[in-house]
Amino acid sequence: MTTPDTTSFVPETLVDALRYRARQFPHKLAYAFLPNGEVGGEIAVSFAEFEERVRATSAHLQGIAEPGARVLLLYPQGLDYAIAFFACLYAGLVGVPVFPPRGKSTDLRIQAIADD
Repeated sequence: MTTPDTTSFVPETLVDALRYRARQFPHKLAYAFLPNGEVGGEIAVSFAEFEERVRATSAHLQGIAEPGARVLLLYPQGLDYAIAFFACLYAGLVGVPVFPPRGKSTDLRIQAIADD
């Protein structure tokens, strides 16, 4: 991949956009999550950190799933969900966001989604 001209680069995919940002603006804020909805105690990562975590997760996913496979993303809102979603894109997988089950009971909704 050649380094695009920063004034004319238009990403074709979200993967292209993240790769570009990680290379051109590695120390800029990529993601901030406010767990309590307020500033202070936020979880924040730079573009370089975010992409590094996405690449590591993507490599793991490539080892356990075939390209085009669907992957249930059972994450609450937050950084881990964002990383998992982008990792699916990097790995050529289809991320299916699903809120995690509540409590210890079996969630028939999740089973139905998995069966589908």
